[in-house]
Parts: sequence; C-alpha cells; structure tokens
Amino acid sequence: MTPEQPFSTLFTGRALSFDARDLLAIGFRHQGLVVVTFLIIAAVVVLVGLSRPTMYEAAIKILVKRERAEPIVTAEETPSFQTSQGVTEQEINSEIELLWSRDLHEKAVVSNRLQERQDRSLWAALKGRLRPSTNGRSDEQRRVAGAVLEFQNWFYVQPLKKSNLIRVSYASHDPHMAVQVINTVAELYLAKHLAVHRPVGAFGFFEQETARYRKELEALQARVAEYGRAQGVVAVAPEKETTLRQLTEFEAGLERTRFEIAETEGRIRALEAQAATTPARTTTEIREASSDLLEQQRGALLTLELKRIELQQVFQPSYPPLQEVEKQIALTRRAIAAAEATPILEKTTALNETHEWVTTELTRSRSALPALRARAAKTVRSIQEYRRKAQRLDRVQVIQENLIRDAKLAEQNFLIYSRKQEEARISNELDVQRIVNVAIAEAATLPFEPAGPSKKLILLVALALAFVGSLVLALVVDYLDPSFRTPDEVQAFLGVPVLASLPKTTA
Repeated sequence: MTPEQPFSTLFTGRALSFDARDLLAIGFRHQGLVVVTFLIIAAVVVLVGLSRPTMYEAAIKILVKRERAEPIVTAEETPSFQTSQGVTEQEINSEIELLWSRDLHEKAVVSNRLQERQDRSLWAALKGRLRPSTNGRSDEQRRVAGAVLEFQNWFYVQPLKKSNLIRVSYASHDPHMAVQVINTVAELYLAKHLAVHRPVGAFGFFEQETARYRKELEALQARVAEYGRAQGVVAVAPEKETTLRQLTEFEAGLERTRFEIAETEGRIRALEAQAATTPARTTTEIREASSDLLEQQRGALLTLELKRIELQQVFQPSYPPLQEVEKQIALTRRAIAAAEATPILEKTTALNETHEWVTTELTRSRSALPALRARAAKTVRSIQEYRRKAQRLDRVQVIQENLIRDAKLAEQNFLIYSRKQEEARISNELDVQRIVNVAIAEAATLPFEPAGPSKKLILLVALALAFVGSLVLALVVDYLDPSFRTPDEVQAFLGVPVLASLPKTTA
C-alpha cells in the first residue's frame, strides 16, 4: 500500500473507492445473489416477527417518596429518624431490586397459577430447551420454575428519568391476566417493602422489654424502701447534711471552749501572781498621836511659867511653892523634849478593793475552769458520736444512691421502652393502613391494544434489513472476487497504462 492508494484489498490490492454507479454495477453483477438474499432475510424477519404471540401489557407506576420517616431502632430516649430530605438514586435502585426479587416472582406465579398456563408454542418450546436443567425437583417445582422464567421474560421494571417513579409492566396473552398479575405484583411488593423497611416483631420486643423493666423498677423501689427502713433513715442526704452541719458546729464550739480554757488558765495564773503581790488591807490615813500631848504639855508649861512669874513677884526664890513650880516646869520641859524626840504616829487602814477583786475573779475563774473542761470533754464525745453517725450515713448514702441510681436507670429504660412500644404500635397501625414511603401512582388498566411493534413496522423493518443484508453480501462477494473487471483495476494492480479493453461477451 502506497500513499497514493487509499486502501488495498487483502488479495488483489484494488482500491475501495465506490460511488452510486459502482454500487449499481456490483448489484447487477450479483443480481441473483442479491434477490435471493433479500427474499430470505425478509422472509425470516417477517416470520420471526409475526410468529411472536400477541401480548397485552399491563403497567403500573410506583412513586418512591419520603413522607414517613424511617425510624432507627435505638435505646435512646429520643427516636432517631433518617434525615435525608430527598429520594436518592440508591433508594430507587433498592426498590427496583425488591421488584426483581425471585421470591416475589414465585409468589406472583403461584398466586395466579401461571404454572398451569405456560405457553405451548414453538417459540416457548425452543426457549425451554435453552433453560438449565431442573434435575432433582418435583414436577410442580419444575413447572413453577419454568413459569417464573417465563414470567421474568415478560416482566419489566424501568425507572423513569428525572422522576421518583418506577414503571412496572407485565405482558400476557390474556389482557385480564396481565392486569391481575401486575396487581398481584403490586400487593406483594408493598408487603415486601413493609417487611424489609420495618423490623419484624418490634412491637412484641418493646412490649417484652417494657414489662421486664417495669418489674425491675418495682423490685428496685422496694429494695430502696426496705433498706431505708432497715437503716432507720428516710432521706439520707438531708440527714447527712444536718449531721455534718451539727458536727461543724460542735467542732467550732470545741475550739471556742478550748480557747476559753486556755484563756481561763492564763487568767488564773495572772490573778494568782497579782494576788501574791496585792495586800489584803491598805492605809487610808496617817496621823501623829503625840502632837495633842505636846500641845497639852506646852499649855501646862505655859501655865506653870505664868504661875512662877506670879510667885516670883511676891516670894523669894527659896519659897517652897516657887521651887515646886520650878521642878514642875523642869519635868514638863523634859517630857516635851522626850515627846519631840520620839513622836507617836496613828494609822487608819481598810480592806484593799484590788485585793478583793483579784480574789473574787480568781475564785470565779477557778470555779469556771472545771466546767469548761467538762464541756470540752462532752463536746469531744459529741463530735466523735456525730463523726460515727456521719460515716455511717455516708456508707448508707453510697449504697442507697447506688440503689436509687439503678432504680432511676430502670425507670428511664421503662419510660424509653414504653415510648418505643407506643411508636411501634403506631408504626404497625400505619403499616396496616399501608401508609408507607411507596405508593401506586398509576394503577393498571385493561389493555385493548397488543404490546410490541405493529405488523406494518415489522414489514418495514424486514424490508430494510433484507435490503441492507443483501447489499452487504454482494459487496463482500465482489470484494473477495480476484478477477479484474475494469481497466482501472488492471492499471492499479500492474502500475502500467491499459491500451485497450474488450467487453465481456456471452456465447
């Protein structure tokens, strides 16, 4: 093959360059083959098309929607639902797969006794030969299996584009049977949809769990009450709080009492020291007692001197009374001198008020100290008692709180499963009413026209196929013929110009 040659044949190297004139030439050269091939292909297509049985198709349309939320069975208090807002392609494909379930097809076949109405035509017999072996099955099972395969051949499921609709159709020789079968499929499909999307026995399960948690709750509540009576407490937390508050008050009182004891002991020591240095009595007045005597003696001395003067004026010094006065004067002067040399003091004393106060306070403090110590000892015993009570209440509280916690958990579970039971009951009622997320959008109607292409269309298709097939066969035969038919073919093969050519003559 060279760049100048567009395409070379396998045997002769002739170029495949045809126009309408060449095609007509080929047809005239092989006109017998073209006519025979045209007739055979047209006859076969017409025979096959017209030999197909007359089928009537009944169809329904199923709407896949999301009006009823699918609950997710959990132990949570608030029920969970699927949150998707629209129908997804996966959901539509899932519904299509449900429609193609073999058990659904078998039920539809058995319900309508299609195994007793199998097609006995030549076409059905040929398809039966091509089916797999059913060894090991009973006659009824074989008939049902064959009817299911026959059913699937005329059963169609098609999702409609850009919508949430699924078209389901079935074709049968009998239009009434087609409608009956497709309605049966719809009923079986809705039941299967409920069985797949709704948990089987959910209501019974929740009812059983609700009863179990009710019994558990009642038993735990009885244990809590019995334990409280056995321990002699009604409400542990308030009693414990009161005990701890009183314990705190007693501890604070003990600290105050100990402080008062220490303060009293220090006060006693201070008062004892002060009492030791404070006299019981104190001097209120100090007066000299000899001053009155001196005054008297000086008055007596003055009187004697005056008397002596009087006597001296009348009598001689030797006068005995005068001398006696002199002696008295001398004695008085000696007494005055002695009194002045050793004066006599008079002191007045009284009880010391400080000493009396110190004594009184010391007595009071000494008497208060044993009372304070007794109060401290009693407070210590009370504190120990309240501590033991608080510890016991703490242990009781731990056990009681565990029981109460278990009771609350059982109560919570009881309420949850009670709501779940009610939800399951409502779901069952909705299932009974067929309120689901699929609906028959268009019911089946009785078909009056056969399904499939019309006879005119079959005839046109047969003519078109026969024309194309015969023409292609003529081209192939002509293409495989190694002889030369035109000067151009000779020139293309030999590469030399053709000088002359003679037309083909017949004898």
